[in-house]
Amino acid sequence: MEILMNILLMLGGVAVFMFGMKQMSSGLEKSAGSGIRNLFKKFNKNRIFNYGIGIGATALVQSSSATSIMTVGLAHANIVTVKQGAGFILGAKVGSTLTAFLFALSGISKGGFNISYVFSAIAFVGVFIIFATSNETLIKIAPLLIGFGMLFIGMEVMETAIGGADSTLSIELSKVFKYDIMHNPFLLVVLGIIFTSIIQSSAAAAGVFIAFLATGVISSVDQTFFLVMGANIGTCSDGIMASLTTNANGKRIALFHLITSIIGAVSFTIILVLFRTPIINMFESLFPGKPQFSLATFNLIYNTIYTLVLLAFIDPLVNLVTKLVKDKQAKLEEVSYIEERFLKTPAVAIEQALRIV
Repeated sequence: MEILMNILLMLGGVAVFMFGMKQMSSGLEKSAGSGIRNLFKKFNKNRIFNYGIGIGATALVQSSSATSIMTVGLAHANIVTVKQGAGFILGAKVGSTLTAFLFALSGISKGGFNISYVFSAIAFVGVFIIFATSNETLIKIAPLLIGFGMLFIGMEVMETAIGGADSTLSIELSKVFKYDIMHNPFLLVVLGIIFTSIIQSSAAAAGVFIAFLATGVISSVDQTFFLVMGANIGTCSDGIMASLTTNANGKRIALFHLITSIIGAVSFTIILVLFRTPIINMFESLFPGKPQFSLATFNLIYNTIYTLVLLAFIDPLVNLVTKLVKDKQAKLEEVSYIEERFLKTPAVAIEQALRIV
């Protein structure tokens, strides 16, 4: 019964965490909408510049899923070319890794002071603003503060439910990751894909993996490396779903996102399998006793290296997706750029509306 109650509490923590992630991303997008629109207008033929825009825009909204959907919508509306959007997508992968470092702070305490408690209290500040003021600027910021605070409340609830490394639930959960089959790198990548496809956020998936590391559920940090690489592929599901009813350019962006994510995950999985011991030793020496920072750092290095390498080969990759997704015969009727699903992304919807005017 104790295990059951702790599992239910952990699921509640995951729910609060995921809702906080969505709330924070939505709040960032709304408050930074004009900034994102200005970034969109800076798209040009320079792949490095577009890569930087992808990093900047995703750092603003902290969701690679959101930025991939934005890019699909922009390509569908012919606001950006496939090549421009491809550079943006690669940059978005790097921009989305920054949140993991904030998650890694959860549970880190010195002398009884836990900084994640301070972050959790920010949710109260957001709620207080809503009830205490009618200032439009502050009210726009409030959802962002609430979502940010809920992230850490969710993390704390998860870690409390799981308990320490010696708790009953932690011991039972850790048994799953101690099976020989769970040390299969490719299986772990597949699990990362499935888990992230379900929750639809690679950043949220990284947060859950960090919570598992912090509580001792996963004792081998290299297992989380493979999980997070799978998460990198699983996050493509949002862009794929958004592209199903778009034109060829929208589908090409989604396919480019998927192909490059697979290339990166497969390449680094092979590298990590071949050089597993020295890589793990390096991260353990850099962050002794803090595996969550090892995961956050690996996530950043992994995404940066493979996207920069693929950026150099962006032309053949764009040619590949262009050949795989054929253009349909153009219809004579007027093209409609605005579609209902893109109304959830105001910055994109505005740009699409301006195309019709």
